[in-house]
Amino acid sequence: MAFYRFTPLPQPKISPGRKNLRKAAAETAEPSPCRIALPIPIGPPYLPSMLPPDNELEIAPAELAALRDDPGAPDIRLIDCREEDEFALCRIEGAELIPLSRFAEMASARLLRSDDPRPLVVYCHHGMRSMHATIFLRERGRKEVWSLAGGIDLWSRMVDPGVMRY
Repeated sequence: MAFYRFTPLPQPKISPGRKNLRKAAAETAEPSPCRIALPIPIGPPYLPSMLPPDNELEIAPAELAALRDDPGAPDIRLIDCREEDEFALCRIEGAELIPLSRFAEMASARLLRSDDPRPLVVYCHHGMRSMHATIFLRERGRKEVWSLAGGIDLWSRMVDPGVMRY
């Protein structure tokens, strides 16, 4: 998660005891050049074709799409933690199914003890189950794993409308 620092704008001085505060504010406000408070990013910057920092737990659908489209980006391993009936309805192309109901047993063998160094993106319907799966993997030492923000539902709305919504 990127943190932002905002520059506060000066507030007009209002004299106490006046009945018309708007008029008082207009009279006492000092003319100043037009200033807009812009966010100043704090923390490590990264390009859309790079992975999010390890301290973030989610990746946005647009960022994942950019990673998948960029030939110079690392290859991503997609994990679908929905149940089999949901997986049969729709899926993101190239995803592997590891249902959350059996995630602990299946992920230990297929993800934690695997020699596959690819970063993982876990997704579900709206992002809650995949967040649990992401935390499970992070607590067991897998650092390059992120949950897809908004799940497959947001993916189908923002990236691939061909993926059925349910």
